Amino acid sequence: KILREKTTEQAIDELVTMKKRYNYKQIMLQNNTFSVHEDETIRFLKLYKEKVGARLRVMTHPTKMSYRLAKALKDAGCFRVQIGVQSMDPEVRKKIIKRPETNEQVIAAFEACDKAGLGYSIDHILGLPNETEESLQYALRVYSKCKKLVRVTVFWLSFFPGTELVDIAKDMGII
Repeated sequence: KILREKTTEQAIDELVTMKKRYNYKQIMLQNNTFSVHEDETIRFLKLYKEKVGARLRVMTHPTKMSYRLAKALKDAGCFRVQIGVQSMDPEVRKKIIKRPETNEQVIAAFEACDKAGLGYSIDHILGLPNETEESLQYALRVYSKCKKLVRVTVFWLSFFPGTELVDIAKDMGII
């Protein structure tokens, strides 16, 4: 219910301190909401480049990737963005995993990275209810057109008791 965020300055100060202590050469920011506030993220990236300068890898949501952000990431030394797509079937995304973004929005994220020359990986889940062979083939066609795509990381769906996904799968007779 409460979201606690560090300020940009606090995060940069912590990264600078850790770089002095451990002399790291690369960092991965594992924060699915890293780019949710684009202007602040770009401000962070400018300070990051100036004060930290290590190679960078980040995670983001497809609706939070614009060309402006992709360019700022590339300029700051980011070598890969991990984009959580999960499925290229909009109905599966919307009804099964409650992800309302459109295929156009997802593809726009890929195109932004391609245009900026920024490498990216795509997270894709297999075994989602109602995903068809045709929708998987569509995903392959879309992914094969991505110029800076480095990897498609494939996960098998896991059902966790007490989640809405378990209820959906039970109602569909899958489990």
